Amino acid sequence: MTNKSNRDNTIDILRGIAIVTMVCANSAGYILQEPHPLGIRLYGTWAAPLFILLAGFMVTFTQTRKNIILVIT
Repeated sequence: MTNKSNRDNTIDILRGIAIVTMVCANSAGYILQEPHPLGIRLYGTWAAPLFILLAGFMVTFTQTRKNIILVIT
């Protein structure tokens, strides 16, 4: 029996990339010797912004799907 879900594969892939990026960025201090290579440092700078972007997107998507209006005063 198969159950087709309404999940968006693009969002799931971005979540996976965000998780891998965050794990790599947080473990670089333990694994690599100082100073860290520039490429690793640039790669790690995308971890937190990607998480924030996805969180904001999911809040907006959920509100739109459930017709919830959020009023910030």
